[in-house]
Amino acid sequence: MSKRYSRRRPPAAKVAGALLWGLAAGSTCGLAVLLGLQLYLLHSLVGLGLPIDLYLAALRPALFLAAGATLLIMAARQERAPSWLLGLTTLALLAALPAVAGYSRWSGVRPELLGFLALAAGLGAGLALIDRLLGKLPRPVFWSALPALLIVFSLWWLPLRDGESLNELGLIAEKPTPPDSPIIWSYSKDKDNYPDCEFHYNSLGFRDIEPDINTLRPQRVLLVGDSFVWGDGIPTQEETLGHQLREQLELLAPGRFEVTSAAYPGLNLYGYRRFVMTLQPLLRSTIVVISYLGESDYLAIDAQSLVDATPGDGIVRALMMRLRVRQSVHEASTRMWSRLSLGSRGHELVDRMMAELKAHSLARGYRAIVLTYIPEEHPSTGGLESIVLPFELRYPGHANDLWYGLDFHPKPALNKRISELLAHYLAAPLETHGLQ
Repeated sequence: MSKRYSRRRPPAAKVAGALLWGLAAGSTCGLAVLLGLQLYLLHSLVGLGLPIDLYLAALRPALFLAAGATLLIMAARQERAPSWLLGLTTLALLAALPAVAGYSRWSGVRPELLGFLALAAGLGAGLALIDRLLGKLPRPVFWSALPALLIVFSLWWLPLRDGESLNELGLIAEKPTPPDSPIIWSYSKDKDNYPDCEFHYNSLGFRDIEPDINTLRPQRVLLVGDSFVWGDGIPTQEETLGHQLREQLELLAPGRFEVTSAAYPGLNLYGYRRFVMTLQPLLRSTIVVISYLGESDYLAIDAQSLVDATPGDGIVRALMMRLRVRQSVHEASTRMWSRLSLGSRGHELVDRMMAELKAHSLARGYRAIVLTYIPEEHPSTGGLESIVLPFELRYPGHANDLWYGLDFHPKPALNKRISELLAHYLAAPLETHGLQ
C-alpha cells in the first residue's frame, strides 16, 4: 500500500484504525497473560496426581486468544480495509468495553478477570490513539507488551481483597474465632431461606470444639467432609453432625470416644484424602469417617487442591489471587470435567483415591469408614467400610423435614438421625460388622 493512498484516508478512519489496533493488542495481551496463568495452575494440579483431562479447562481462553490474535492481524493490516468496515469494527469493540465492565460489576463472579481484559484493551487503545495523533511513540510492537506489563506491575501493588485462610498444617480452613465472638452469617434466598447461622472456629480453623490431643480416650474419631459436615444451613454448632455424634457416643459409651470434626465447604475426594493424611497422625485417630456424596465428589478440583497448586509467594501468586484465576479454572473444569467424571474416568479417579486411603489406614492402623449420603449404582469405596444412608433418610429431590431443597443440604433433624445411626455403628463390637 502506497503512502500516497494512505494519506487519502479520512482522519476518522485513521483514528478508528488506531483504536482497533489498541483494543485488539491490549485484549490479546491480557488473554495471553490469563491463559498463561491458567495453564500454570492446571499444570500444577496435574502434578498433584489429578487427571490430565483438566487441561480442557483452558480451551475457552485459548479460543478467545486465537480470536484476539486474528483481530490483531486485522488491525495490523487495517489500511487495506474499507473505512466503513474499520469504523464498524471499532465501534463494536468500543461498545464491548463498557458492556464487559458493566457485566463484571453486575455478576460479581469474576470481576477481576473481566475488568483486567477491559483495562488491558482500553489501555492499549489509549496508547495507540496517542501514537496516531502525536506520532512520537514506538511502533505497534510496543502496544502488544506495554498494557500487560503495566497491569502486571500495578496488580503487584494492589491490596488483596480476599484470599484463602490456611491453618498451620497447610489445610484450608477459617480463621479461629474467640470463644465469646462468634460469626453470624445470613444466607441468601437461593438457599431455601437458611436461618442465620452462628459459627465458632477452633485453633485449627474448623467449626468444632477445640481438639484435645493430650488426654486420649480409647477411641478417637476424626470426621471429615465438606459443607454437609461443616454445617451449611445449620444454625448452631451444637446442631452440627460432629457435635451430635459426640453427644450420641457419650450416651452409648461414656468416656470411651473422642470426636473431632474437620470439614470445609467445597472439598472433594482430594481434600478428604489430604485432611485425613494430615490430621490422623496429629490426632492419633483410631477411626476416620469420611462423608461421601457419590458422584458429586467425582470432580477433580476442590478448594484444597487449588490451594496446594498455587505458588506460595511471588508475582505469579499475586496475579492468580488478584485476578481470581483459581475460581475461573474451577468453574471451567466443573463444566468440562463433569461430562467426563460420570464415566470410567471418574471411577478411575475415585478408585485410586479410595485405594490410597485404604493403604494409609492399613499402614497407620486405623479404621476408615465411608459414610455415603448419595448411593451409587456401582459403589466406589476401595474396600473401605461403608455406611449408606437408609432410604428414608436420603434426599427425596425436594425440601422436607430432613433436607433443604434449593441447595440441598442436611437440616438439623437429619444430622441428629445420622449421628444416632453412626454412633450405634461405631459403638457396636467389631464382630457385629464382620470385622476383627
